[in-house]
Amino acid sequence: DVRSTAVTTEALNKKVAANDAPAGSDVTILMTNPTFTEGFEGWDAQGGSAVSDLSLAECWNATGEWSQTLTGLRNGFYEVQMNAGYRTNDSDEPTFYNAYLFAGENQVPVMLYKEDGVLFDAAENEVNCYINEGNAWPYDRVFNEEMYCPSSTTGANVAFTAGRYLNRILVEVKDGSLTLGVRSLGGPLAKDWVTFGRTKLIYWGEAAEATDGLDAVLAGQVARANTILNAPFDSGENYKIYPNFSQELRDQLAAAVAAVETTTENEAKYKLVETFAGLYTAIRDCQNAYIHMASEADAFDAIFADALNAGTMTFEEYQANEAKVAAVFDAFENGTYSTEEALNVKFYEGEMDGEYYVLKTTYDIVMFAGMVNAGKTVKVKLGADIDLSDAPTLMVATNQSAPFQGEFDGQGHTINLGINVPNTGNYSGAFIRFATKATVKNLNLTGSVTTAGKHCASVISYAWGNVTVENVTSCTDNYTNGGDACLAGLVGMAGENGTGAAETNVTFRNCGFTGSMNHTGNPGDNHGGCFIGWKGNNKSTVFI
Repeated sequence: DVRSTAVTTEALNKKVAANDAPAGSDVTILMTNPTFTEGFEGWDAQGGSAVSDLSLAECWNATGEWSQTLTGLRNGFYEVQMNAGYRTNDSDEPTFYNAYLFAGENQVPVMLYKEDGVLFDAAENEVNCYINEGNAWPYDRVFNEEMYCPSSTTGANVAFTAGRYLNRILVEVKDGSLTLGVRSLGGPLAKDWVTFGRTKLIYWGEAAEATDGLDAVLAGQVARANTILNAPFDSGENYKIYPNFSQELRDQLAAAVAAVETTTENEAKYKLVETFAGLYTAIRDCQNAYIHMASEADAFDAIFADALNAGTMTFEEYQANEAKVAAVFDAFENGTYSTEEALNVKFYEGEMDGEYYVLKTTYDIVMFAGMVNAGKTVKVKLGADIDLSDAPTLMVATNQSAPFQGEFDGQGHTINLGINVPNTGNYSGAFIRFATKATVKNLNLTGSVTTAGKHCASVISYAWGNVTVENVTSCTDNYTNGGDACLAGLVGMAGENGTGAAETNVTFRNCGFTGSMNHTGNPGDNHGGCFIGWKGNNKSTVFI
């Protein structure tokens, strides 16, 4: 019948393409569903969604990989083409690649939308762009007051149909198999968006026959490399959007670009394709390391300033620490640190007991708070009783995006609190303000905690995920005049409340509260409890 004849013909065509196609042949027929018109059929799809009627797929605000493995191929050089575009931070400003077209071990960054935008005077609506008065979504957005860039799958489809955002990579197949696809690795910023579709596979034969493919792929590699080399970087508040990387890698990338102009042998050209692929990975790793060290410096800088103002750090200590911060940002500006050096930046060289920091002074608590605020998972032990009564603003994990994750072992020691903060919102104050995937144990708390908001407590103001409080006693006096209080002796709030945690289990073992809880607001709003001030939704469980 017609259907069986079509299937037989396709099988014969695939056999011919796999074994008899001459160099330069389009052998896309060897792929399954290369244009995503059948959803993700034939693809190993991890995340994202296929838009079948537009012959493309997309991934928004998440990581993912979409690949398929071809077997039974004739050995030789293959070029993979795909229309694809990428942006991060929901903005076309950043030049920070986190999505890649790959074939085997080789890869090229997916083109940024701004790299192939349509200039105003060349724009033809629904021909090469998708525009409307005002250009609100789903229409293309305006970039740099001179061009249009897609902001929806409809706009991407128009751009791809017009041949825009064509990415290419080439690989040598040696064992008859090839894995190809797109990956979106995500970055330090939210709202990444990658669209991709219309895959093509070209067979180029042996190296001597692959000149056209190599030249086209290297042209794309050079374009991506020059975008990276010419991109601005910013060690100020936008370091996550405009990260720098090491001067050594910058020099290597510039050398690879220069070598393309003088390389004539195809074997050497292919070596350059491999060189670019490795450099893109190394540069992205280095950019993330630079973001890490700048983020840590930024967090500690704020901690140092607060500690100086609160009198928990001497001016001499502050100057010495600020010199370390300045050195980090100088390295960011000048690219003087390698990836490893950037990842190993430390602002606190405290006493260690194995993998635990040993805290004995107020200064140690200040530095511990800095590590947590910088996003580090930290294990600590108390090595002495510590009096924080003269540090009214000193709390650990003051930012919900950088909660305490780790272990705090008091080893039977006592911390005397004197927290007095004007926080008026939720999760207003405790020794540890935010915690998840954490254990606090063998600790005694005395003193007082005073806030103007909800969920005032002594140990943790807001706990979610899996948190254990064990062998902890508190006799603090906790005060608030905020709202409906949800005042607590130990933990102010337990539960999922916009954190995205699948469930919350807060466990208390051998704990006690013998202090006082004082709410000076509306008497009808006196919610609270000795262990928990408020339990979240039905995904939250408290074990006592």
